[in-house]
Amino acid sequence: MLNWFPYIPERIQEALFPLSRWLHIVCTCLLVGGTLFYEFIIPKAIEDLKEETQLAVLGRVRWFFGQVVILSALILVFTGSIAVFQQSRLYTGIFHEARAWIFLHIALGIFALIVAVAAMARTRAPRMPLSWLRVNFVILLIVIFVSAVSRHMRMMVRNNADQLQLRLPTGDSSPNPPP
Repeated sequence: MLNWFPYIPERIQEALFPLSRWLHIVCTCLLVGGTLFYEFIIPKAIEDLKEETQLAVLGRVRWFFGQVVILSALILVFTGSIAVFQQSRLYTGIFHEARAWIFLHIALGIFALIVAVAAMARTRAPRMPLSWLRVNFVILLIVIFVSAVSRHMRMMVRNNADQLQLRLPTGDSSPNPPP
């Protein structure tokens, strides 16, 4: 399967991909959920507080969320690289039709990560809710949608290939069955 390291047993290497995929999903959930909470929930929850208290709360939340964003971005790049390395041969073969969707997923995902990290890298908490983080929230949702479309297309190709193989007579490998 992966065979990255010849001295590590193949079973351990095979366990890396599901673990990597799980980490990718968890970090995506942290980014999307955290952005939703940071941009839409917290401003409404603190609007009745004094301005200096609002800034203190936003600054504190921003500091914690910034750490989550940076760690999640690093893990997403790492786990995404593992997925690309492990699945790249599939997108040049049978899943060629889904290749544009996976490239779109990668490009939009990297763009969303850059925006998220840049938003959290600022040294001061903004006074107003950041509309571009709201735009980034929408981009993150689009990245998830594109990933779902890519997976759906792979499943369709796989199902079509399975159906074509079922029509072949047993023991005959030719695509045209005898009349």
